[in-house]
Amino acid sequence: MVIKKDGRHEPFDRWKMKSGILKAIEKRPISLDQIDSLIDDIERQLFNTSEHEVPTRSIGEAIMERLKKLDEVAYVRFASVYRQFKDLNEFMSELKRMLSEPSQRSKVLNQDPQADADQDKAADDLNPSPKTRSKAASH
Repeated sequence: MVIKKDGRHEPFDRWKMKSGILKAIEKRPISLDQIDSLIDDIERQLFNTSEHEVPTRSIGEAIMERLKKLDEVAYVRFASVYRQFKDLNEFMSELKRMLSEPSQRSKVLNQDPQADADQDKAADDLNPSPKTRSKAASH
C-alpha cells in the first residue's frame, strides 16, 4: 500500500510509476530495460522493509534519485512535475544546484563529447558573465 499526500491509502501501482517515468524519458537515450531495472530496484528498496505502507513522497524521491544518476534531463522533467515548482525561479534554482554538483557534471561530460559544449552553454545561460549579459542586451 502507498500513502498519498492527502493521507489516502491506495494499492501500489507499478504502471502508474512507470508511466510517470516514461513521460520524463521521452526522446531520451534510455531503454525500457533500464526503466524496468530502475523500477525493480525501487520496489526492492521500498517494499523489502518491515513497513507495509510507503508514502508516495518516498517513491517520488527514490525515482528522482535514480533518474538523476541515469539521465539529468529526465530527472529535471520528472522533478518539475513531481515537485510542482511554483515559478521559473524555483525551477532555475534546481538547475543551478544540479550544475554545481561536480560529480554529476563530470559524469555527464565524460559520457558524450557534445555534452561538454552543451553543459557549458547551459551553465553560461544560467549564470551569464557580465560580457555575455551586455552582448545579450545589445541584441
